[in-house]
Amino acid sequence: MITLESPRILRYILLLVAVGVLCLGAAPPVTATFIVSGQSFRPAPPVTPGTLENATITYAMIPTGATTFSRTHSLQMQTSLWEAHWIIQVFVNGIPQANQTATGPAAFMSGYLLSYPTTDDVSFNVFLTGTIPLGEGTNVTLLQVNEIDTTGGTAPLGSSTVSLPLVVTSTAGSSTPLPETATASPEAPASPSPTQAGSDFVFIGVTASLVAMVAFGYSRSRR
Repeated sequence: MITLESPRILRYILLLVAVGVLCLGAAPPVTATFIVSGQSFRPAPPVTPGTLENATITYAMIPTGATTFSRTHSLQMQTSLWEAHWIIQVFVNGIPQANQTATGPAAFMSGYLLSYPTTDDVSFNVFLTGTIPLGEGTNVTLLQVNEIDTTGGTAPLGSSTVSLPLVVTSTAGSSTPLPETATASPEAPASPSPTQAGSDFVFIGVTASLVAMVAFGYSRSRR
């Protein structure tokens, strides 16, 4: 008869407990959710390609596990702005904590800087400055934030995107029409007015008749 007091049964129970503990320890940590809780832009959208943009995006951490964020995870931040400059500031209960800077199209933050007990209110600000890129389209991706897990992939519910509308400009050139250039065209010679031409002919005929009459009277007087 096998009882719980048997050494073999106790060894099996201890082995099962140890395997269960290891499985629990190897389970992937529950991820946190971060949401946009505030944002400001200078200048305000819609934005014009080729101009400088200054943005401040605030994210609030919504914990779904034992801490506000997994220490083994990280945040990957990307932007489409040219010559981007980053300042990332962490706040805990409204008090500034860790901060870091970066330049270029991407920035990263370790999960260690965001991991606090769930009793703490954790948030972070992203101050971003750069030039709106040129190109076709109606929107530009200002900021994309992904939570990267231990496998290098994006964690569930771990993605957020902030986009800005662009000022739509004509691709065919200026929308204002160019002034027309005046060109000289050959002019036809002016024709005389019918009334003026008839009066000229009458005057010439009367004059010729008078000259003929004077000449005829002069010739008869000499005979």
